[in-house]
This record gives sequence, C-alpha cells and structure tokens, in this order.
Amino acid sequence: MQTPMTIRDHLERARIVYGDRVGIYDEPDQPAPSLGDLTYGQFYDLAQGMAAGLDDLGLEQGARVGIVSQNSARLLTTLFGASAWGRVAVPINFRLGPDEVEYIVDHSGCDVLILDPELEDTLGDIKVKHRFISGEESDSLFKVGAEARPWTPDENATATINYTSGTTARPKGVEMTHRNLWSNAAIFGWHTGVNDRDVYLHTLPQFHCNGWGMPYATTAMGVPQVNLRKVDGPEILRRIETYGVTLLCGAPAVVAAILDAAAEWDSLTRSANRTGAPITLNAAHRASLRSKKDFDSRQEKLEAWRDVIRDEVKTLHPPPARLYSAKRAFSFPSVEAVTLESKIESRTEEK
Repeated sequence: MQTPMTIRDHLERARIVYGDRVGIYDEPDQPAPSLGDLTYGQFYDLAQGMAAGLDDLGLEQGARVGIVSQNSARLLTTLFGASAWGRVAVPINFRLGPDEVEYIVDHSGCDVLILDPELEDTLGDIKVKHRFISGEESDSLFKVGAEARPWTPDENATATINYTSGTTARPKGVEMTHRNLWSNAAIFGWHTGVNDRDVYLHTLPQFHCNGWGMPYATTAMGVPQVNLRKVDGPEILRRIETYGVTLLCGAPAVVAAILDAAAEWDSLTRSANRTGAPITLNAAHRASLRSKKDFDSRQEKLEAWRDVIRDEVKTLHPPPARLYSAKRAFSFPSVEAVTLESKIESRTEEK
C-alpha cells in the first residue's frame, strides 16, 4: 500500500493527537494584532479556514500564495493553509527590496500577496491580483468553520516555492514538493530528536527554507511553537525562561547574540541547533565563561566548548543541551553529500 506523503499529514496528526494542546504562541509585540495562543485544534481550523477563504477568491489548486512577513502565527498558518489544500505557498524574505520582491511575485506567478504592515509603504505598490496587509485585512481570508474544497493528496505536487537571496544575480526559485518537505521534516526532526516534550522557539526565519522544515516537524509531534519576530539575545533568554523552551535553531550570529546576553543572565539555553558557518573560537570562549554555575572549573568549560568546535554534542547541565554545528554536513539517509572544489584563477586584463 502506498499513501501519499503530504504536509497535511503533519497538520492532521496535530489536530487528532494534540488538538487541545496550545501549539502556537504568536508574537505579542508586532504591528498586526496578535493571534495570541492557539491550540493545535484551533490552528487546524485556522489553516482550513484560510484554504476556504482562498476558495472564495476563486483560486484554483496549484495557485501561488505569497507572503512577506517576519515570524508569526499568520505565516505559519499560510504555510499550511495554502499547501495542505493543494495550493503553493511562497514565503519571501522580508529583508529584500521592492524590485526583488516584485520579481519573485511575478516569477512565481503569485495570485495573492500578504504583506507585513511594516512593509506596506515599501511593497504596497507591487502589482498582484489580491493583496492583503497582514492583520485584520488578511484575517478576512480565515473562513473558520467552512469546509475547504477537497484536494486529492499528491506527494509530487509543488507545496512551496523558496527563493534564494543575497546573491548578485536574480533570486532563484526552488519548487519543493510535498514529498520533499515531508522527508526533510522527518529526517531533520530525527537528527534533532524532536519529541512532544519539547518547546520550540522560532529564532530561525520561517521564510528561510520553510524554517528548515521545523514548522512541519514540530507540528507533527505536537510541539508548542513560540514565535519570535526579531532576534534579540535578552528576549530569546526571556522566552526560554517564560515558555520552557528546549529547542531552537539559528545561525552563528544568533548563537553569538544569545551568548552576549547570557553573560548577564542566570539561565541558559537548554537546546539549540546551529548550522551555517563554524562557530568562532571567540564565541566558544565567551560561552565557556558565561555562567559560574555550569562547570566546576574554567578548564572544564573550555574542554566542553572544544567539543562543540569538534561538532560533538556536549551535555552542559540537566536537562541536556544539544548544539549541532555544520562545520561538516549532516549525513542524512537518502542524501548524498558531495564536496565541490573550485579553482579561482586571477586574471589581469591586458591594457
């Protein structure tokens, strides 16, 4: 028997198994009204309500729904509300300029564009069939209680289109199928050890590779997800303390911000997943000195963070801390790692 693997599976499991559990904590400090705390049952209803609202707009299955937003419950809802009922979500980097965003909207063929209120002045003139400002305006799409148009699950259908940024050329779009996202969520969740006792903090931008697939993995496992709009070291530590966060993802800059804040903080991050550039020795040294309560001696601190540099998991204090470095690539099942070497030649233009 073959069952199509789609991201609807993650949402359905959250509703059935963890429907009464608070699954989404929206960002309280944002220009749009916060959606507050949502149980996974409410989150499912909101996502299906969005699908029904897109039905009312006349959008066919396969239509593109773009959103330019910092981390929020509405962005998470769009990832599921568009894709889980057969449409395609296009999460766009909120740091891009108007020309780049307009290019992505046009290139991907977006019929709907949802904009963060802070971006209305700079992106509000982008031509698109249906444009909504995130908040009360975009919430009109949420036809909660309405049944969305049925969709025959197809794991090979495009679920999201994700664009590159920060390059000298035009952004490049990558079509991710439901099978891509399902497999990525399962494998990444496997490596990070996600389970239903975790609490996840969205420090990683949700537009970036769909938050590395963590919104899908954590939803499937019924993990409470705490939204963070802006990376700020002290605020990250406050939310870890407030919500009992056990897991977060971030680039080295995020780790550095946490360590800077931790120098003046009693609590510590209990779990983190880091990828990107190798953590710097300076950051590791600062980490080793961040709390007097962590280790018996400075030497033990330094030895622990040398292990981090060597890409090994090190137990800092109960509960365990998990810090994964991408100094070398993770070895994922069914994924072949290839090292590409290139030679850069210096050429002098003849005059």
